[in-house]
Amino acid sequence: MAKYSGKMSDHYEKEPGILSEYLDYLADNNIVSRQTAYNYYMQLRLLAKFLKHRRKNMDCQPDEVEMSSVTKDEMMSITENEWFDFLDYCQFTQKDTAGTLSVRISSTRKFFEWLGKNMDVTPPAHVISTARPAPVYKEFRIITHGLEDKICKALRGDNVSRNACIIKLFLHCGLGLEEICALNMEDVELKSLQVRSSDGKTRTVALDEECVNAINDYLPDRIPPTDGSNALFVGSKNKKRRLRRGAVEKMLRKAVASIGMPAKGISIRDLQMTAKVRLASQTEDLDTVREQTNVSSVHYFRKAYRRRLQNMDAFNYASETPATAAESAASA
Repeated sequence: MAKYSGKMSDHYEKEPGILSEYLDYLADNNIVSRQTAYNYYMQLRLLAKFLKHRRKNMDCQPDEVEMSSVTKDEMMSITENEWFDFLDYCQFTQKDTAGTLSVRISSTRKFFEWLGKNMDVTPPAHVISTARPAPVYKEFRIITHGLEDKICKALRGDNVSRNACIIKLFLHCGLGLEEICALNMEDVELKSLQVRSSDGKTRTVALDEECVNAINDYLPDRIPPTDGSNALFVGSKNKKRRLRRGAVEKMLRKAVASIGMPAKGISIRDLQMTAKVRLASQTEDLDTVREQTNVSSVHYFRKAYRRRLQNMDAFNYASETPATAAESAASA
């Protein structure tokens, strides 16, 4: 999100009222990130639009309602029917997923709790008591060490060392696709990387021996870019520019297809999730894993990955040999 001076609500020219006041409270006090504060504001703004649409029986869609201001009383007077009708609207018209609906409920509850604490009012019980939907965890394919070796050995063409290095960084560090494409030469240190996240923050990511060796194998083959960047990963000889995400996705599809699997049988997300499972299985210090993989909550690992690890006796990364891994991959 762009930098700005003054109030966040002034920067985005939002209508005055209690929602803008809450937006400034979240941003000025660093309660959440600026991006999250803005997302919370927009979710609450949709609720305000829905209430106005319903109460005035307007001839348009709720998200098309024009807003000039939002008062505390307008929000506090929400009835139980209005609240649950709004959740139905979000779920069936806005097509909220369980995760999005959960965040919407949580952000609304926090807003009313803030009103109750700071403005000496009683928050509506039907909002505060609403339970969030149970989290839904998307399944992903675990990449064993044997399957990792098969993919790397299946790489062909002029950029084998580059592509093998990228796959290692996905599977051993849990880096995101944009993070890998954004790496520069100066980000490479002896046994770590300086990785820039989408929010502009930089974190240090430790490299294991396989990643260090993969980077050292790739650097002599690296093509100097001609686009003015100092990109670590550069495209083909004909396109001497920073590697694009589409090229990485295409590379993975070709490698997966070459080992006899459907081209889309393994996704970038599978590589990233496998890395996080591996890292979480190797230590009890989930805070370190969270920081390295840029996951905002330890709860993410405890609920999603620890549960997965309990059923992964066949994928014991600490002791698994390549032969065992290959057998596990074949039977998966």
